[in-house]
Amino acid sequence: THSAPITIKMPPHLRPNITRVRDASGFVGTVVYVGPVASAKSPTEIYAGITWDDVTRGKHDGSVLCRSTDRIVRHFKCGPTQGSFLRLSKVDVGLALTPKLMRSRYVEPDAELVAPDNLLPHVARTAGGRDKPIEFLGEVKIRNRQQLEDVEDISLRMLGIARPCNPKHPQRNIFDILQLLSISNFHLPQKLDRLVSPPGCPGHVGQQIVRCDQFRIRLDITRSHQFWRQR
Repeated sequence: THSAPITIKMPPHLRPNITRVRDASGFVGTVVYVGPVASAKSPTEIYAGITWDDVTRGKHDGSVLCRSTDRIVRHFKCGPTQGSFLRLSKVDVGLALTPKLMRSRYVEPDAELVAPDNLLPHVARTAGGRDKPIEFLGEVKIRNRQQLEDVEDISLRMLGIARPCNPKHPQRNIFDILQLLSISNFHLPQKLDRLVSPPGCPGHVGQQIVRCDQFRIRLDITRSHQFWRQR
């Protein structure tokens, strides 16, 4: 008798040499392999093979010791400590630049006040050991001035923006008001020309910013890229 062939379902959102990922510590890398791993306990479990931008982040060079044959099996090739295999539940492919994500940075006007009666629920300890209340004045006024429909500049740093919003999103016109967008921890390929181009170019988050005069991507503490739209 012959055993039934093993069916393995590949995740459609992971594309080798294209999909970018990050880990909980902020390290960023590229998916280079999607499939079973020879050293894993389960021969049908799917892993994502990652080459990290930081060549010291990984644990191997893409090869493993096969559990059944005790031979070296290479799934991909990278530096000696640049590769990792991640379970799919641990893969973070970043977020889309959506209206919901932008709204998460602001408080709705009718939300519960942080400082009712102009007092925060915290105290400051004086040098003499006394607790003094902390005042927060103008909360409602500040909140009303910082509604998404009214702001022209927005910072979405450290959120892991990785792709543009669905062009058919019903609230996509909220991006029309923006003139300055600042993003960092962007899931960029090592070759910037794959994704970084002036706003309006296909395949770039800048495409959805209609009025954006300045589009800034902060990659890390040493490099930043800014684009100005030609009028």
